[in-house]
Amino acid sequence: MGQLLNERLQATLLPLVVGHSDWYQGNLRWEGGKLFAADDWDSIAALPQAAFVGCSAVSYLPSPPMHCSNRPGADVDDTAAFLEEYTSARGTAFSQEEEEVAWAAGLWQRVFDGAKALAAGRPQDAADQVRDAPERLRLAGC
Repeated sequence: MGQLLNERLQATLLPLVVGHSDWYQGNLRWEGGKLFAADDWDSIAALPQAAFVGCSAVSYLPSPPMHCSNRPGADVDDTAAFLEEYTSARGTAFSQEEEEVAWAAGLWQRVFDGAKALAAGRPQDAADQVRDAPERLRLAGC
């Protein structure tokens, strides 16, 4: 699955932007129920905007703050709601290419997190990370 996602993400011609790619809840600081800052800037990367949005969408949980939670992150509906809210806030809908890149990057993040959980001896956590992979693959155009 990782290879398929890598191929999908490498095939995009969307422009690159610099941003934060690790939206793990433990890296987020909240103030008054609103996101205030993202820490851990060793996760800086140059990716399409949609890829950053996809990574954050799978990590975001609708009830902040969830500091260092072991929950597997957003389900497909939460992710779709995040993407819709993001595009609404930016004032422009994603193109089909951007939508697919967002879903592919989000699932790539999930596969990565699952591999870390498996390496740490937590097979159930690893399985939880990819519990909805078939639907996410479909939405990524894979």
